[in-house]
Amino acid sequence: MKIPNQFTKQLKNLCLLARDAESDYEKAAIFSATELFVTNFLDRNIYNEAVNNRIQGIKFHIHAALGYESANGYHLHSHANWALSEIDELLSYSCDYNDQVIVIHGMR
Repeated sequence: MKIPNQFTKQLKNLCLLARDAESDYEKAAIFSATELFVTNFLDRNIYNEAVNNRIQGIKFHIHAALGYESANGYHLHSHANWALSEIDELLSYSCDYNDQVIVIHGMR
């Protein structure tokens, strides 16, 4: 199952921003961007449960790094590092589609 490289790279950028965010304004903006970005991507794409769970896990770690999810006793930066590690694994599933059109039969 191949995931668009652009999605994975943008998710990594959001994670890096989350790791370095200082102000509440920055954190709120990154939280909102991550939430919408992941939700919209998963609504438009169908992947197996393992891939979906990995993407949701990355989103959780980004939110925890920002202080919007429970850090479960861990340092916020630990969650950013875990998200980056998960993203690196996700990159192994990704590819560039080079603007190819993918047709799914029976879908309109």
